[in-house]
Amino acid sequence: HHHILNISENDFPEKYREIIRRLQKAQSEQALRNQMTLEDDLRSQIENIWRESAENKEKIAKQEKVIEEKEKTIEEKEKTIEEKEKALSESKQAIEEKEKAIEEKEKALQDKDDFIRKLQEELKKMKNK
Repeated sequence: HHHILNISENDFPEKYREIIRRLQKAQSEQALRNQMTLEDDLRSQIENIWRESAENKEKIAKQEKVIEEKEKTIEEKEKTIEEKEKALSESKQAIEEKEKAIEEKEKALQDKDDFIRKLQEELKKMKNK
């Protein structure tokens, strides 16, 4: 229980004034102790907040670094994908060109076959004459 001693020693006879001064001093010192305790608690809480803030800033900095590294990895993978897509496109183009060349060679072979057949027919005609 807290009691407030808010009296004036002049309201009491001289023989009690010393006791009243001592009680007021004790009350005053307790209030001072309470204030100091409160200040210590406040200081401790502020230090905890600062420490937590510093720890959070450190965590955030680490997380930002991890994010930057992941973004760099993503960029590298995207670049690799682009390179593979380009290579694939070039391969498709090469295949198309080879297929076209094969078609041209097949046509040339067909033309030669047709020419050989015509020559054979003409030879038969010449032999039969």
